[in-house]
Amino acid sequence: MGTKRGAKGYRRRDSGVEDLAAHEISADAPAYEIIDHTADLGIRVYGESLEKVFENAGLAVFDLLVDFRCIRPTSQMSLSMEAEDVEALLVQWLRELLHLFYGQKRLFRAFEIIRLTQTCLSVTGWGERFDPKRHIVLAEIKAVTYHELAVSRTESGWVAQVIFDV
Repeated sequence: MGTKRGAKGYRRRDSGVEDLAAHEISADAPAYEIIDHTADLGIRVYGESLEKVFENAGLAVFDLLVDFRCIRPTSQMSLSMEAEDVEALLVQWLRELLHLFYGQKRLFRAFEIIRLTQTCLSVTGWGERFDPKRHIVLAEIKAVTYHELAVSRTESGWVAQVIFDV
């Protein structure tokens, strides 16, 4: 691990949590960073609200998979899911997005959280189908894990940590 070809929207850092403002890259790019993790890929996602963390986590997945800037928001899809707690809900959310990418070749550029509780998520996403002529796969994410999973509120907002099996 180290750097990612062609992607924007993250900064790699060895450890610690900085202010949320340092991670709000732009309205177009998800606020996240790659974290060191042996043999797997870890991210730390930031947001001023829990809803924004879920949005940024979903967008980060697609920024890791392909160059996020190449995804066009040309079609819409609604998703709903439930889980036993907010951490499990984040894992379920990201697993569903990976399933849509690998199973239906769907890419997403934007999300709007319709409803988010500690156990329920309803979201609308905008994106397009994968086009091998325009989208270059940057990484293969096999699975979302529970290893070192964390979702917490900080003084400056919310932060979540997720480890992917690659």
